[in-house]
Amino acid sequence: MANFLRKAVKQKKEYLIRQLAKSGRLDNLKDLSSYTLSDLEKEHRKLHKLDEVRQRDHKHQL
Repeated sequence: MANFLRKAVKQKKEYLIRQLAKSGRLDNLKDLSSYTLSDLEKEHRKLHKLDEVRQRDHKHQL
């Protein structure tokens, strides 16, 4: 069971790191591997909230 959870956490971290790297908005991608899963999830949420704000502002400008 512990190995299953460890693998799941590792896969989730790798996924989030790829998503954050794709965004192109972070400078220190090398440091992301040392982040905890919680830290990566927080960074990911920040990027999504920023995207939502930008989309909302863009709609208001039209």
